[in-house]
Amino acid sequence: MATLIAACWIASALLSSKGPHTAYGSHAQVTLAVDLPPHMDLHIQAAYQNSATQAGCPATHPQLQFDSAHPDSSRNLRFNVPLRYYLEGCELLLESLAFNVEAFSDHNSQAGVIATAGTIAVRDFNGPGVPSLPENGEKNYRGLCTWAAGNLGLDCRAMDSNWLAGPGPLRRPGGAVGRNDLAGKTLHLELRISPRSPELSISELDVP
Repeated sequence: MATLIAACWIASALLSSKGPHTAYGSHAQVTLAVDLPPHMDLHIQAAYQNSATQAGCPATHPQLQFDSAHPDSSRNLRFNVPLRYYLEGCELLLESLAFNVEAFSDHNSQAGVIATAGTIAVRDFNGPGVPSLPENGEKNYRGLCTWAAGNLGLDCRAMDSNWLAGPGPLRRPGGAVGRNDLAGKTLHLELRISPRSPELSISELDVP
């Protein structure tokens, strides 16, 4: 398994001891499992928001940043994302997971092409548009990323279990999940890359 790098923009001084100005994540976590093709890096932003019952919390909320390494082979990655974050005496709740990919046209490329690969929104309750997680505790998302002309851009769209695009507007991988379902569960994102597809453009994508 590749070495993972996880970094948070919050100053490391805040993490030195627990107190009113300490920043730390909860023990309750959701696992994000990711399958990446060769020549592709992944950058994940986990965003947090105030819980509804709290006031006087910092105006700037933390974002935890998770980044993959850049080997030439495909790999399976796992990230443990806290469901809550505690900052300056406030309890912040996981609000969303945003995925950006950086793809390299070959192993000699020094600069990659960055594209949005999808978003998973975390809602307070299950309901219409927010289905419960499967009984096995793992929710699967699949995305096919396609090079644009001249390898100058990259489009990523959601696929079904047979790697076919569903009916209706084209969408990036993702959707919504219920917060109460997530502790100890796994969100599995599988990404693949294909050659140029002339009929697909970024403007056609509908972001969830």
